[in-house]
Amino acid sequence: MHWLGHLSLTNSSGLRWQLVDALTKLGPSRFVAIGLVALGYATLFATEGIGLWLRKHWAEWFTVIATGSLIPIELYETVQRFGWINLGVLLGNIGIVIYLARIAIQPHQRKSRARTHTS
Repeated sequence: MHWLGHLSLTNSSGLRWQLVDALTKLGPSRFVAIGLVALGYATLFATEGIGLWLRKHWAEWFTVIATGSLIPIELYETVQRFGWINLGVLLGNIGIVIYLARIAIQPHQRKSRARTHTS
């Protein structure tokens, strides 16, 4: 709230004031919890990005985990408020996770086949 007091919001749109109002209603504990979750996701995505950039196999699994971590939320939303768009997003995300997992498994399968042929 101290930082928000320094912002010039006099000529701001109503959306900014709604954001300020929502932040004040959250309370400190929820605000910290949301910040910690955001920090966790940022750490996961930074680790994943660096690993993919360095072409590390474990980073592919980070991608599967990060993408798959949204499935429970999408499932909950689809069950609570069924809609064809929600169902489509859920099924699409499941398909993407399966595709990414198959890609992540492939290098491991090639190494296993190479070991069995050389043994």
